[in-house]
Amino acid sequence: MAQRHQRGWLKKEKRAQGETWVLFFRTTRQSDGKRVENKLSMSLVRHLPEASSAWPEVERLDVPINRVDVRRGFSTQLLATSDWSVNGPQCDRFL
Repeated sequence: MAQRHQRGWLKKEKRAQGETWVLFFRTTRQSDGKRVENKLSMSLVRHLPEASSAWPEVERLDVPINRVDVRRGFSTQLLATSDWSVNGPQCDRFL
């Protein structure tokens, strides 16, 4: 089944400083393994008026969304950066 919102999702929230772009994403809580929703304040809407202009800010912060979870398998991005040699997989880097 395809996974939705693989980069998270942006919503506007009213805050004391003004309307703010907030990034929502899910992670697995280490203590009990449950999936929980997280949110991270990105920028004021008056600085980045469109969602399309807010996404580069998300990329710049390098938020740990969809990291490799050994119980769920490897991500296709990790497999694409791996070197499959005679000795098995030799990853250049972990994402």
